[in-house]
Amino acid sequence: MARRVCPACGQAVPREYVEGHPKVVAVAGAAGSGKSTWLASLIRSVAKGHLDNRFPGMSLDVLGEKSRLRHERDRVLVSETVLHRTTGPEPLLVSLRIRPRARAVLIAFYDSADGIAESLAHADGLVLAVEPGTAPGDAGIARLTDAVHAARGLRPDHRISLPLAVILTKLDTVWDMVDPGSPLLRPVPRTGGYVVSDGVDVHHETTAWLGCWNKADLIRGAHTAFRRHRCFAVTALGDRADGRREPVPYRVEDPLLWLLAEFGAIPTFRGAERTPS
Repeated sequence: MARRVCPACGQAVPREYVEGHPKVVAVAGAAGSGKSTWLASLIRSVAKGHLDNRFPGMSLDVLGEKSRLRHERDRVLVSETVLHRTTGPEPLLVSLRIRPRARAVLIAFYDSADGIAESLAHADGLVLAVEPGTAPGDAGIARLTDAVHAARGLRPDHRISLPLAVILTKLDTVWDMVDPGSPLLRPVPRTGGYVVSDGVDVHHETTAWLGCWNKADLIRGAHTAFRRHRCFAVTALGDRADGRREPVPYRVEDPLLWLLAEFGAIPTFRGAERTPS
């Protein structure tokens, strides 16, 4: 054949993807949870160089025609307000180069409400998006756990080894409830890696907020079903309500950096890292 295509979705597979040993990240969450907006904002932020002060020379390329068309559509929608459509089964393929001339990390992001069976069967990492103040319950953790068990042929009581990032989205809608000294609002560590101390503080603060919104089942389900999980709080649009024309994302890169650290693609710093004044 003149080109290779995915047997599941029919999308043409770029040569870089075939030769690059890609990582598959499945992004799940209920409709309206902000998962698609987070993903679009994340790609936009990295591509625009928002992490250059931490990773000088980091670059991101979207691979394949379908991925480029989807990225352009999502980028426009995010810059206008928010995404108002259902994503298709095809993944968003990106090539992330941490440093100039370093070997690229290839990632396939699958974005769906319940997780696509094909992506869960081959996933290297998982993302579950949940918005603040929604109805009590497990926010889909049980459904996601069952889907992963079924896709990978695991026993129902088997703890899943895949790293799971639980993202509390739309942080800007509850900023007035967050204490100014909260780890969610302090300066992001300026270091070329993932800072465990900062991540643990954010994790505990986020789980506390999830508990306040009666999501104890979500916290318990993630801890019981997954060997490695971490909670994050982000906003993809920031304070655009104050009249800014461009979205002002906040900490949207944290889940990706944690996953990259779990994949061994970036270094991990155990202690607190100093940030420039």
